[in-house]
Amino acid sequence: MKSVLVMVTLTGIFLTGNAPVMAEDAGRLSERLQSVDTNADQMISRDEINTYRMTKFSEIDIDADGLLSADEVSEYRERMRTQRRAARRARHFAARDLDSDGMLNPEEFVSGRMRWFERLDADGDGSISAQEIENAPSHPGRRLWSRGGNP
Repeated sequence: MKSVLVMVTLTGIFLTGNAPVMAEDAGRLSERLQSVDTNADQMISRDEINTYRMTKFSEIDIDADGLLSADEVSEYRERMRTQRRAARRARHFAARDLDSDGMLNPEEFVSGRMRWFERLDADGDGSISAQEIENAPSHPGRRLWSRGGNP
């Protein structure tokens, strides 16, 4: 298992040029690896990585001039970010859509686990006191409340 995680992490760096891949991304990266492994030998060669990256280059090069501008790279990253967000939202919605009808009924809507509530309810009594809010650990990048300012 450890060697698989190391391979996935290293391959993620080679394919994307980014920092190590988070564990939850390993499944999605595994699917991507299969598309890079063109000879299906369960290994990724330098040639396969280069072929993959050239394909990505062509995908990013919107005007097909054989050069990447900062705008093209920026637009590509934004497209990928938008696609990842949409996929994440779809997964979260599907997880709540217990009857798989493509709609959330009131029970499904409120049934979602409220991790933020569980983090704040330090004594586990099912209520959040002013003291628990005051003592809440700081989590950079995480909002305590929704955008509307309410829990």
